[in-house]
Amino acid sequence: MNRRDFVRTGTTVAALASLSTLAMMRSSLANPATLGPITIDTAVIDERFLESRAFGHVAQQLGARLLTLRGDVTALWRDTLAPRMAGGGGAIAGMTSMATLLCIEQLAKDHWWKVVTRIDHIPATQGTVSHRIDGHALAADRAGTMIQGGTGFAAGLANTLLSHHKSATAARVQRVVEDTARLSAEARRQPLVSWVISA
Repeated sequence: MNRRDFVRTGTTVAALASLSTLAMMRSSLANPATLGPITIDTAVIDERFLESRAFGHVAQQLGARLLTLRGDVTALWRDTLAPRMAGGGGAIAGMTSMATLLCIEQLAKDHWWKVVTRIDHIPATQGTVSHRIDGHALAADRAGTMIQGGTGFAAGLANTLLSHHKSATAARVQRVVEDTARLSAEARRQPLVSWVISA
């Protein structure tokens, strides 16, 4: 085989490999369930909030590595989250202020990570809570059922989020669930959000 035939053959093989990879990617995007299960191995909480601490306690019991902050995400991002996202690994769950999630979400885009489930916990009238759920159908169903069941939503959501994403479904839904649970004074002043972020 001369040099010209070798180059032509190599180019053809490379093109076929690229087309095969592209076809597989298109198939996965058309049916996101084929992307496989999401495993969550880390949880982020803001220690200022009672609800966030309860979330972290359950996440730790479920085997997640617990990362804590007190409002400012800078050091946690620089020292732990950014290197971890750059190196791959399991998804991350959390319960933080909305401002903290916004920072993490924006910074994570540089590593091609995105929020796959989000539940805003908005103080409503009479001290109740309005939970705005946006995520995969299985997460939303389980989160909604757990919230309506009246068990403390923070601990229950940690259990729901860390377990459901091991068998994530493709469809995404949005819904609002009202809860009679009382929020801590801190969470009334600065609403919380539960989330899962993944590559």
